[in-house]
Amino acid sequence: PWFSSPLQVTTHTMSDLIKAVRCHRFAGLDDMGKPVPTPQPLRTVLALDDMPTPECEEGHVLVRTHYAGVQYPDALQAQGLYQHKPGLPYVPGMDAAGTVLEVGVGVERVAVGDRVIAQMQLGGLAEVVKVPAESVWKAPAGMELSKLANLGRNFFPAYHSLKNLGEV
Repeated sequence: PWFSSPLQVTTHTMSDLIKAVRCHRFAGLDDMGKPVPTPQPLRTVLALDDMPTPECEEGHVLVRTHYAGVQYPDALQAQGLYQHKPGLPYVPGMDAAGTVLEVGVGVERVAVGDRVIAQMQLGGLAEVVKVPAESVWKAPAGMELSKLANLGRNFFPAYHSLKNLGEV
C-alpha cells in the first residue's frame, strides 16, 4: 500500500508543482454525510496529485518532506470520522520529518538546511509542507529522519499523559 514506504521525494525548484496525497471524498460516509456500516478502503478515496508548492509566510517554515508519519487519526480523518473534518479535497498527514527549505520572517528556531520534525493538522503527505515555526523542532543529531516521522502523534501524547496528567 501507499503508506508502507517513505514518500519518494524528487528534486524541484520552489516554483514547480509538488506531489501530494489528497483525499477527495470520505471513505466512511455516504453522500448525505452519514456513517456507512463498512468504510471503503482508503485507497479508493486517496490520489497522488500535483499541487503548487506552498508559499512561505511570516512565522512559518517550508519543509521538504523526507518521511511522513501515518497513524490511526489520519485513517479516521480520511473516513470522515475524526473530530476534525477538513474540507475536501485535502492533504492528510499530521507528522513529517525532513529538511528546512525556507524560513519566514521572524523565524529564528530553525534555519535553511536543518533536519527537522514537524507537526501539523493537515498536509504532511506532501513533498513540501508549510508549518508554523512553533510546530517545528530540530531533529536530534545522529537520529535517522525515518525514525522520527511518527514521533508527534505517538510520543507527544504519551509524554503529555505521563508527565502533565500523571505527574510522573
